Amino acid sequence: MCNPYSGHEKGNAERKVYYTRNLCFIPAPLMESDPELVEWLHRKMVEDRNRPHYEKGRWIEELWQEEQPELLALPEQDLPIFSLDHAYVNKYGEVMVDGKAFVVHGLSVPNRVLVKKEWNRFVVFSSDGDVHLEAPRPYTNVKREIPWKEIFAEWETKPGLSDIPATGRTCRRRSERIWLAPAPGGGPFERTASAVGSAHALRNRPVARGESAMGLGSS
Repeated sequence: MCNPYSGHEKGNAERKVYYTRNLCFIPAPLMESDPELVEWLHRKMVEDRNRPHYEKGRWIEELWQEEQPELLALPEQDLPIFSLDHAYVNKYGEVMVDGKAFVVHGLSVPNRVLVKKEWNRFVVFSSDGDVHLEAPRPYTNVKREIPWKEIFAEWETKPGLSDIPATGRTCRRRSERIWLAPAPGGGPFERTASAVGSAHALRNRPVARGESAMGLGSS
């Protein structure tokens, strides 16, 4: 970043970029998440203070301690930064956010919604201001929980559900099949001849976090 009409400052900024790249990113670090990268980079910068300043000849840590009292305090509350955009729910109940399709439950289709985007998450509001979806933005690569209760609640209202097999372990809806894990007690789900009743039972059954079942877990 340079001041207006001060292009001569760009060389100094580029040298600092070159120094930081060689210090921290050669070889490239292996990180599993953005928070881990932030913590690691902060630690590297603190360690880099233990060297003499290139111009003043004093340790950077000493200069930093002297300058801290002159710094202004940051606000106690975060400044909310977000954008608001209208989007449309298509006939499949999906809304597009950052080029990805997300299913919105509890709305008639087609519909028009309001999408609030923050840097790491987004919220979908109906025209009445109700929240119908809250999830991390796609580029954060954060896993999100599948809203099974909302899904099963919608299945209860659909006439296309077929009967649950005698084993009580599968639930078919047209060509869809979801394999379900046993109940926490160890036994299968309670057998029932009505698929609607089974969907109701599934909707009210708590799903453990990280449950090892195909189709039950995080997307």
